[in-house]
Amino acid sequence: MLEVRSWLKEAGQIALNCFNQPQVDFKHDNSPVTQADRDIESLLVERIKTAYPDHGILAEEGTNVKGGEYVWALDPIDGTRAFSVGLPFWGIAIGLLHQSQPVAGAYYMPYLNEMYWATEADGPYFNNRLLRGAIATEWDDRLMFLAVPSNAHQIYNIGFSRTRALGSAVAHLVYVARGAAIGALLRRVSLWDLAAGLPILWRAGGAIRYLSGALVDIGILLDGKPAPEPIVAAHPNLIERLM
Repeated sequence: MLEVRSWLKEAGQIALNCFNQPQVDFKHDNSPVTQADRDIESLLVERIKTAYPDHGILAEEGTNVKGGEYVWALDPIDGTRAFSVGLPFWGIAIGLLHQSQPVAGAYYMPYLNEMYWATEADGPYFNNRLLRGAIATEWDDRLMFLAVPSNAHQIYNIGFSRTRALGSAVAHLVYVARGAAIGALLRRVSLWDLAAGLPILWRAGGAIRYLSGALVDIGILLDGKPAPEPIVAAHPNLIERLM
């Protein structure tokens, strides 16, 4: 993952150069996009094509390169709304899938200088510190929070005492892995919202389920469409109670 982390550092500098003065447009679904999103996606796509010309690429801002067994899923800025108004909870996400399953992921939050990564065989790491054993395994609402979408108060009846909406689905996943959040409730996210964070969460001992309790099939998200329902992430000991 050293190569990927160097790409993220390079992309992070692009984002920091635009931070607090972004050019914001809105896509057909009214979600914001900035020139930094576009520039970072172009950079990462170029790096991947050069290093792995036979791999596929699926990215939030429209890149869709068909490949073989390996597919990279990119979110150039996960948390564009936070980024566009000068808040710090945003990051750059890269996930690698092999035969439709996430096998490696990295997430870099440039403003906070937080780097997370994991592979099938190694990690998860937070700034070179191994996160093994950090995930919450017992119910505790005294310090930890439940990470939720920003519109959760309009949609859900949530009994957990503390919630936080950080604006980045990948940040929510890595904060569960890190033990800061007891769990996360994600909206109907797309592949690029999951691919980087899932290897980190899984290596930490976490799991995901649809809110209905059904298992999540990552392979059906390779067409770029959102998941069919919201997703809950937590340690297996807690996921049923959270649902």
